[in-house]
Amino acid sequence: RCRTLQKKLDARPIIYQAPTGYGPLNLEAGNEVAGGSATWEPWLREVTGPVARRLHLPQGSEQRVASVAAPLCQAIEVPLRNFTQRLLRRDRWLYIFYVHLLVLYAIAASCIARSSNPVSPAECVDTRLHQLAAAKTAPR
Repeated sequence: RCRTLQKKLDARPIIYQAPTGYGPLNLEAGNEVAGGSATWEPWLREVTGPVARRLHLPQGSEQRVASVAAPLCQAIEVPLRNFTQRLLRRDRWLYIFYVHLLVLYAIAASCIARSSNPVSPAECVDTRLHQLAAAKTAPR
């Protein structure tokens, strides 16, 4: 039975499927939707609304902020992707990159630990929520 199944498999033609990525590592070119825009653009447009309101920009400026931020993000994305591909091609550089991140996290942790305000993050959030609640109940 196995022999007949193997013969059937051997009789089937081998079909080549082209790789979906590019370069020697077969990496993706980027996240794009059918219209040619990046998949993160709707998220960017959603985020720029609160940013524009926080900066007290006039109504309707969210779209202008998004239209400025999108090309900036696209311009940054290409060099970052190239940098990542170069890191992935060389194991030593990748490990150096990981060690560098570990060192930066250790430095940040030591700075936070030495902070003169030994308040837990939960206490900071609680204090901020009380401040916001007081601001809402205060007469205008």
